[in-house]
Amino acid sequence: MCASDYTSPIHWRYSLFPLSDEAGEIIDLELITDTAIYLVDEDNDNGIGAVMHWAHILKSEQTPEGLWPRFVNARTGDMSGRQMTNSPARIMESLAVLLDTTEFDDAIRRSMEAKSRSTTGDPHDSTE
Repeated sequence: MCASDYTSPIHWRYSLFPLSDEAGEIIDLELITDTAIYLVDEDNDNGIGAVMHWAHILKSEQTPEGLWPRFVNARTGDMSGRQMTNSPARIMESLAVLLDTTEFDDAIRRSMEAKSRSTTGDPHDSTE
């Protein structure tokens, strides 16, 4: 897994997130999560800085129910489709361990509570 050659512009709602191509606006937060985990595992300062930036935006975009839309328009922040996910909590969990921080504890807790209310088994799978 590697980061994209394209990133969303700084003035977009999901600024500096990897894009699938230059014209792309829709991002998949599960793929973003996989990329973030890869970068944290690589323990590269530049990669970790990017992941911290993404985590801060994702923390602010978490729904009141504790989940995130799986697909979002990076420019507008609008949800694309109906599928929800709690995979961004994995980013926050990784950063919490790496940086020994409690900054993301509330977002992680709300995400796990939301997932425990769903009917699927894996706490990081997408849900409808």
